[in-house]
Amino acid sequence: MLPTISIHTKLNSSGNHSLIDNIYTNVFNPDIISGNITFNVSDGHLPSFVIIPKPNQNHLPKKHNFFKRSTKNFDPNDSDFPITKFLISQELSNVDWKQTLEIEKSDANVSFNNFYATIEPIIDKYMPLERVKNKEHKRRYKPWITHGIRRSMNRRDKLLHKIIKMKDSPRKSSLQTEYKLLRNQIVELTKISKQNFYNTYFTSNNGNLRKIWQGIKRIINVKSQSYDTPSCILHDDGNIVTDPTEISDCFAEQFTLVADKILKQRRYNGKEDDFVKFLPPSTPNFIAILPVDGPEICPIIQKFNINKGACPNSIPPIFLKQMLHFPGLSI
Repeated sequence: MLPTISIHTKLNSSGNHSLIDNIYTNVFNPDIISGNITFNVSDGHLPSFVIIPKPNQNHLPKKHNFFKRSTKNFDPNDSDFPITKFLISQELSNVDWKQTLEIEKSDANVSFNNFYATIEPIIDKYMPLERVKNKEHKRRYKPWITHGIRRSMNRRDKLLHKIIKMKDSPRKSSLQTEYKLLRNQIVELTKISKQNFYNTYFTSNNGNLRKIWQGIKRIINVKSQSYDTPSCILHDDGNIVTDPTEISDCFAEQFTLVADKILKQRRYNGKEDDFVKFLPPSTPNFIAILPVDGPEICPIIQKFNINKGACPNSIPPIFLKQMLHFPGLSI
């Protein structure tokens, strides 16, 4: 999940503002717009908002800010990979984890921040960040374009390049025939691959109505319903409000005063008793949460899918799985 709010959402009179509210999304798009409205609703809390564009490849920007970890120097299939693991293990062993984690403070946040600040330079050294290519970014919007189809497309483009430069007419005619045949094959293979993709998609999501409708809208290109702001509203005093600023003020007034209006309209005139009187009796049992340890965490890490991306400011799954049992890595 990606946090979209990165500025203060709670304004304090002391000047020590804090970020206590956030909006999380699983949509990774550089065109997402988020922020806070500079309108104090109650107790210094600023309303937050996020605008997510329609998930369509036509909305892809020419430039983006997506990065990924390069596994060029951290490839388990590479013959030099054992040497790389040994070098990383040496760097991890040189860290005084007891002093770094500050376990005596009994604060998980402090320990993790120190742990990540120590291990991040090592990860950046062997798995540096690199910008995702625009072609690779667009691929996620057309997952039915397989590796074999992409290789055929590259061959088709090379043939077209040869045809443009070819001056020998008989040879050029032969290349054009080969090009058209390959082009038609790619079109047919793409159609079949797309059909198979959606057949699998609808079969695996036959019990999820939301996913089914998402797939249908992608196929027939149904435009999402537009939720425009109201152009006019009827105020409580009977007047029609058309000014956009006054409309937003009316909505803010309505939702900030709704609790007071309900309290004024209540009919209960009895004695104000303690709220504990209305609660059910407490359970005689209790829940004890024991601290986690290495033997409990290691099997969970071993089940990580290395093809899944890490969350923001986290450690790549492949790094954890490969370096898990090295003595230098503290769990």
